[in-house]
Amino acid sequence: MYDILVFLLLVLRIFHVFLQYQKSFYRSFNAIVGKIGRTASENVVMQVIKSKCMPVLLYAVDAYPVYRTLERSLQFPLTTIMMNIFKTNSKVIVTDCQLYLGLALAGYAIKRRKINFLSKITICNGLRKLCVN
Repeated sequence: MYDILVFLLLVLRIFHVFLQYQKSFYRSFNAIVGKIGRTASENVVMQVIKSKCMPVLLYAVDAYPVYRTLERSLQFPLTTIMMNIFKTNSKVIVTDCQLYLGLALAGYAIKRRKINFLSKITICNGLRKLCVN
């Protein structure tokens, strides 16, 4: 029973942390749209989102355990801003535009970051073993 309680508290803490990142993501997106407005093309806006907003949303996600619900909750802000940019309410259109413009879905971006993080840890552990011997 104690293990379940500890697990639930950990999950709640993770969701609370990522809610803060979602707020920061929206804040950075609104700052970008406020500066460049509707005058820039969709390609430019997507590149700026990829370079400035995505790191804010995916910050520290590689060190946490990732569940499907967390992936969906991180995909939601991307979907809503894409709906805003392309002026549509269709998730299928938004997903297609996201893939064609080179902005990875949140689930893929999380997995890629986690693989890079774990490979760096493995390399560091291998180097530490070499240095100790």
